[in-house]
Parts: sequence; structure tokens; C-alpha cells
Amino acid sequence: MEWVERIGSPSFSVMLDTHQLWAMEPSIEHGIRVTRGQARHIHLYEPSRWPPGVVPEKEALDWPHIARVLQEEGFQGSASVVIIPEGDPEPVARKSVAYLRR
Repeated sequence: MEWVERIGSPSFSVMLDTHQLWAMEPSIEHGIRVTRGQARHIHLYEPSRWPPGVVPEKEALDWPHIARVLQEEGFQGSASVVIIPEGDPEPVARKSVAYLRR
């Protein structure tokens, strides 16, 4: 956050990454809230390396909770999902997007 504040440009902001927040922060919620509404993009994927909603039995993250926290923080940025390089990526992407839109 120090760099974002120091640079002070609307073109320079925070990008969140759910896997990194899970691995490095006390909690994903803490990692989101500490950005104080400055995040403009979020990279969504599970610690299992699958995108949200594709392999439910391997999911470790609470996606509805993450969505609520982002909404509470006023997140209006873009999101991307990681599509693992196995087989045809289109069905995986479609399944993940459908899950996230629920």
C-alpha cells in the first residue's frame, strides 16, 4: 500500500491474488481489507491450482465469503481465473465462470 500511496496515480493500483493471500496473509479477508479499497484486479485460483468451482472436492477457499468481503470493500475491478494447462481450457473456463456468477 505504501507504493500505491507514494506513486498516487490512478494507473497504479493493487492486484489481489487469492492463492498468494491464502499462502502469505493471516487470512484472505485480512489481505483484502488491508488494501483499503485500492485493489483494481483480483486473480482467482485455489491452492490446488484449479480455478474456482471446477473441482469442488479440492476447494480450500470459501468463495462466497471472499465475494462478500470484496463487496463490503467496494471492489469494482476486474477478475481473472487461472486455467491449468491440461486438456481443453474452454470447458474449465466456462465451468469456473458459471460458478463465480452464482
